[in-house]
Amino acid sequence: MVLLILTERIRHAIQTAIACPEFDVSVKDRLLPFLRGEVKVPTMPALSTAPYPTEGNFVVEGNVADGVPLELVKEVSSFLVSREAKMGNEIGLSHYWLHELLVGSTVYTHPQPVRMKSPMLLNRIETILTDQSNAEYNRMIGDVFSESPTDMHYFFQVNRGDVRELRAHLSAIVNATFTIVAVFVAIYAVSKTITNDIGMRVLLGLIGALVVAVAEAWLYMRHVAANKPPKTIRRRRSSRMSTKRRSVVIPNEQSISMPQ
Repeated sequence: MVLLILTERIRHAIQTAIACPEFDVSVKDRLLPFLRGEVKVPTMPALSTAPYPTEGNFVVEGNVADGVPLELVKEVSSFLVSREAKMGNEIGLSHYWLHELLVGSTVYTHPQPVRMKSPMLLNRIETILTDQSNAEYNRMIGDVFSESPTDMHYFFQVNRGDVRELRAHLSAIVNATFTIVAVFVAIYAVSKTITNDIGMRVLLGLIGALVVAVAEAWLYMRHVAANKPPKTIRRRRSSRMSTKRRSVVIPNEQSISMPQ
């Protein structure tokens, strides 16, 4: 029900209509409680100052004022305008038109009742928001994980590969060292049949060891270059690891496992 603040203009129009014998008795009985101030409506600070205070003021007691239904005011306006038309007055200048009666008043509507939201709907909305947050989080950190994965299984796999590679390098270096030393000792021992000069024998051993060292270094570099994995394989391996499932934890939410 739409209520109006009962101004002096509306009160005067209602009293005029009630004083007429031909006015509808049922409407009159419905208007009397509002004239006696039995119905109050809350007011705001902005409602206490009417647009036309000299024409339509109303009395505010505390935070409430007298109210009257808009439908009854329409009945009063229709009756008074028709009455003036029957009396031969110019109705175009009548002060009983509805828009004239509403000058200085304010419309009040009852607040809508608060709807109780379904717990299932709230849980569904919360789940959707959580899924969206996880998807956005995975999208933001996807590139970081693809470049530097933190998955423990992948971490141990990479470490074992590094250990094997390091072991192969150390084994090659140790073998080359023993080979160089063996060549030096062999040439030093064999050169005894050529000369008894120790300096010359050491020099021949060093020359032989140097030749073998250069050969071993060249073969080692060639082996490393041949066994180096192409960049495309590394990129493919990184992209494969980026598609692994990860558990993402949102603050104050449950852990949700989502694919990227």
